Amino acid sequence: NHQHQQQQLYKMLRKGLFLVARVAGERTSSGQAKVASLVGLANVVGNSYEEEQQTVINQHHQHQHQQEEEKEQQLKTRRNMILNVEEAASAVDDLHAAIVNRVGMRSLVNAIQSPFADVAAAGYTLLRNAATHGWGLEAISVTPGLMETLLDREKGAGSSQKACEWRFAVLQALHMTLKRYNGAERYIDGSTRERLAEFVRQGPYYKERGAPQVKVATATR
Repeated sequence: NHQHQQQQLYKMLRKGLFLVARVAGERTSSGQAKVASLVGLANVVGNSYEEEQQTVINQHHQHQHQQEEEKEQQLKTRRNMILNVEEAASAVDDLHAAIVNRVGMRSLVNAIQSPFADVAAAGYTLLRNAATHGWGLEAISVTPGLMETLLDREKGAGSSQKACEWRFAVLQALHMTLKRYNGAERYIDGSTRERLAEFVRQGPYYKERGAPQVKVATATR
């Protein structure tokens, strides 16, 4: 019964999140609804690097309260718990990937290219969080033109100060994920990886000599 209830709750949660994803991806959604949906989904997907940092902190505090020696049964229990957590994490990853897929990568590209700062910021937030996951790296890399858009400082998605910061956050997350994700070279070629590393090294505001300066103003409603 308990397992059945969990399955039912999961189905309801999945259905609700997919409805939010549909609103986030629809062109006809109002600005406020789109922004709220994109930001809400970004919070659901989460930033894996921030989560890992918090996990390390929690483990440190737990370690301070552990006894110096643990019995064999306790170790066995912990190993089983780790396996269960890994299985659950895999299921959660699959759900998060499905959510972003339901929004649609093309819809996310449209969002970050929006002339309205709040829509663009919400799109970049979800894109940045997705980029901290292996499935997000894959999704971004196979979306036609997206990497070029992100790496193009002059003609990419916005040249305002905020747009530069948002774009840099996405690329910085991608750069970190590339270092950790097995098989990343299958999705992003060596030349693009070098451009990405150079972009991150130069920072968000870098401009070629003679290029126009970063605009400070952002579009508003």
